[in-house]
Amino acid sequence: MPTPDEKPGTDSTSRLDQLEAAVRSLRDRAERSEVENRILKWVGVAAILALAGFIGRPHAAKLLGFSDPATATWSTTEKGIAGEEFSLKNRKGVQVSVLESDKFGAPNLVMVDLERRYRIGLKVWDDHHADLSLFDASGRLRARLGVDKDGQAALVFATEEGRDRIRLGIGADGKPSLQMRDEDGKILFQAP
Repeated sequence: MPTPDEKPGTDSTSRLDQLEAAVRSLRDRAERSEVENRILKWVGVAAILALAGFIGRPHAAKLLGFSDPATATWSTTEKGIAGEEFSLKNRKGVQVSVLESDKFGAPNLVMVDLERRYRIGLKVWDDHHADLSLFDASGRLRARLGVDKDGQAALVFATEEGRDRIRLGIGADGKPSLQMRDEDGKILFQAP
């Protein structure tokens, strides 16, 4: 006789078999995930140990962008590497990225292409706003994602001439906004 929540004609043993199969499948997935997590953990530990061994070597200063390890303004600490500026060079020795602080002490990360044109900039400004800037192949600013000091966030797309055309934002109060402008800067659409 079927229980009140079973449909008439359903076999309770087949339902139980289905549930057991689902539990086995979930258990197998969990075991595979645990194995993958263990592997990733060991890969991470190996990478950290390799990096720790690498940092103590004199050629690390050269690869970080310092020509003379004796005059480098960085040091290893118990918790990492400290310095005023870090430079990343590609295998050909061309500088492609710099992490530095500006004259006010705010952090700045710049990435350039092989022709040394700005492509990506990540910056915290002295007035406490932060943004990610994306440049086209000619080095012109085309898009920005930022949060100002009041907590307003915006994604802005610009023309090749640098004029803002589309702005998608959300205020500190959580209210969204969208604004589209024509080539002269006149508002074509705005919501709200």
